[in-house]
Amino acid sequence: MKHSADAFFGAFPPVAVLNRINYNVEGVNLSGVFLKAIDNTAPAALIGTQTVAFKQGKTNLGSIKVVTDETDSAVFFARFAEANADMAAIARKNAIALAAMADTVSPKQTKIPDDYKVWCTEMLDFLSEKRRFIETNISPFANDFSQDDVSQIMADLEKTSAEEWQKLQLKGNDHALPFQYDADGLRDMKQLTERVLTHELVGGTNWHRSYFKPMGYPGDFQIMNYMYDHQPLGDTFYSKYLHVLGLISGELIVQRMNYIYDFVCNMRRSTPDSETLHVMSVGAGPSRELIKLLKESPELAHGFSYTLVDQEEQALEYAISNCYKHVSPIDTSMMISGMHTSFVEMLRPNSTFRHMPKQNLIYSAGLLDYLNPSLSRKLVSKLYAFLKPGGSLIIGNVNNDPHGGYWQMEMALDWTLQFRTQEEMYDMCTDCPDGEAKVELDKSGAVHMLTLTKPA
Repeated sequence: MKHSADAFFGAFPPVAVLNRINYNVEGVNLSGVFLKAIDNTAPAALIGTQTVAFKQGKTNLGSIKVVTDETDSAVFFARFAEANADMAAIARKNAIALAAMADTVSPKQTKIPDDYKVWCTEMLDFLSEKRRFIETNISPFANDFSQDDVSQIMADLEKTSAEEWQKLQLKGNDHALPFQYDADGLRDMKQLTERVLTHELVGGTNWHRSYFKPMGYPGDFQIMNYMYDHQPLGDTFYSKYLHVLGLISGELIVQRMNYIYDFVCNMRRSTPDSETLHVMSVGAGPSRELIKLLKESPELAHGFSYTLVDQEEQALEYAISNCYKHVSPIDTSMMISGMHTSFVEMLRPNSTFRHMPKQNLIYSAGLLDYLNPSLSRKLVSKLYAFLKPGGSLIIGNVNNDPHGGYWQMEMALDWTLQFRTQEEMYDMCTDCPDGEAKVELDKSGAVHMLTLTKPA
């Protein structure tokens, strides 16, 4: 397993020296180190057993024997020549060396507006005051409360905090959105945000999972479930409170799901009961809109052939098993199946989709946010081709409006998405000229919902 240099050494990896030439350390695994020429040129005369020395500033951290092969790439792999190579010792010495250099290696952020620094202080003051209140007035009695008491306390804390928290986030958007396309400014502001605010917020369960991404990507199905379940998770009252703030911030996830749920319900109502509706959810996640249909609108939960498509097997297992809890074993009018496939596979000319019947509805409310404009147009065109005449394609995508979710996702959580304008939503339909496109906001105001309907 390869560890990035940042993950292994921290933000300031040492420099590797081979034949008196400096190389950046790109990564480490059990077998060796990945090195990169500082000038991006392929290394010369580095064949066979070599000694690589590691330095942090002027401090020598030690050396390790490695074996290198001829390469024409600026990034190359140096295998350890001895089984007992101790990179952990290099990492420890690197940390010691950095401590003596802290004033020279700390990142210099020059593009952070002063008013953003002031706003971060306001946000931290808000959190500190809530923490003081909770730990002084509520936490001392934690062992005396029933579960109902805890639920009521957290509901009241949410109610009394929601308006002020939302206003603070909107101020965050006002500060951050002007830097959306300024790479240096965005980097500096994110680093400050993570040090000052994210460090505090990750005490909440949903903030922690969203930031550290244990499944390797943001927005996994468990994070979605946190938002849908809306429970005050946490070991302490303050950690529960932070989680609740995350639920307020994540309301857009719930509202885009409700938009899909309403569309599916209305489609069933307006279609003869004798007609089977073919529906496909792409990037299905936990499929809570379908579970909601089965639980809350059972009179409409019939005559569907539903296909759930996702790259994550755990998400599909969760969705299908929980859906079928609400379907009678003898009900043959509600068919639900899963398709485990990747985004890359979807775009292939001979993808698995070619065996599917044409669909009445295809929707994706959380996948295209990750795709650049070119790939988004390709996927929209691909999905549109699988619609029946008169069928609809729905795409949900976060927007970059001031009332959206830009600050908490991009700045606080390093949850990088394509925050699109209304015009950029219509641009997705460029390769579907005969389709009728409509873009509207969901109830949160943070998500554009594009509906593209094929001529009947």
